Amino acid sequence: MSSTSSPSPRSPSYLASATAAVAGAIGVSLCCIGPFVLLALGFTGPHLVEALEPYRPWVVGFELVAYVAYRRLRPPAVCETDAMNDRTKQALFWIALLLIVGSLVALAV
Repeated sequence: MSSTSSPSPRSPSYLASATAAVAGAIGVSLCCIGPFVLLALGFTGPHLVEALEPYRPWVVGFELVAYVAYRRLRPPAVCETDAMNDRTKQALFWIALLLIVGSLVALAV
């Protein structure tokens, strides 16, 4: 006889798992069905892109800052052999960050 037992359908962990599975399935379905629903409602690609155009520099700037911060703050690899020292990397990080923020401010004005 096996000593392991499956959770009861009325246990809290079972209900939480089932709820998470249903929510995940709905989320994945929205990815596929969502564009068709928007198209049926009259929202087309160029219309959505045109509405988001004023925010484009901010989105690109945020992505660049997030990428640079990720590259700078991530834990180093175990076998990383990099010729640049930590001070050089930190200086390049701040220079890149200032250039990105400066260009965003210049575009916003």
